[in-house]
Amino acid sequence: MIARRLAVGACAAATAILSVALPAAADEPAECRLIRGAATPEDLTDDVEVCRQDVWLHKAEMPVGNAVATGSVAAPSWDTTEPEGELQDAGVYLASSEADIFVDEGNPATRATFEGSFTGILDTLRFSLYLRSPYNENSTGTLGATVHLSVDGEVLHDNYDSAAIDLPMTAEGDYFRVDGAFLNIYEFMKLLAMDLDPETEHTVKIGIVGWFFPAYESAFLYDAAPVPSGLVFNADPTKLGGAVKIDVLNG
Repeated sequence: MIARRLAVGACAAATAILSVALPAAADEPAECRLIRGAATPEDLTDDVEVCRQDVWLHKAEMPVGNAVATGSVAAPSWDTTEPEGELQDAGVYLASSEADIFVDEGNPATRATFEGSFTGILDTLRFSLYLRSPYNENSTGTLGATVHLSVDGEVLHDNYDSAAIDLPMTAEGDYFRVDGAFLNIYEFMKLLAMDLDPETEHTVKIGIVGWFFPAYESAFLYDAAPVPSGLVFNADPTKLGGAVKIDVLNG
């Protein structure tokens, strides 16, 4: 068991919300860019192109995402349909840092886990999270988190054994927002000799839970208009705003 810095004081369960920046209109062309080959426009053989796709998280058969741990329902996933329901229609996923640290690392019963697919070459993956976290709101103003990313079963990032990813919390209405983005996914997949064919459909899994203890319980909401949780595949790395950059290749 690795050593972890104790958070000071007691705390009630936090409420957290995953969200994503508004995507481009559905009738607009995909935003594509070259990540390799731009310096040699006369030679198309070295071109590697990625295209942006905005998706929203949606609940599975059960409104509580933790139910995936029973094996009887699928994990919450995503598609390109923007949610329209009210807050009471939202899905919820409860996460506990204590359970993730002391009981079972990475268990979807206590680490918020979302799984879906993406077809094509993947280089960046942006996420935005809205949350309520009483301890963090009154102390550091940041969410110290374990953030997981795997593609086709290969773990590309999980900082469980290293240090927290500090995600600054920005006030957003009744909630706070944190933003992050995985970078250099293509290069890491190439290093691992993974399938980089632009027609390949990949299984992508992301997870998030507090890194510190105690007082880092949280609840993620999604699949409702007030909480349009989602992801941006292949967001332009030069246009990430305040998103915390997580370089999967260089740690």
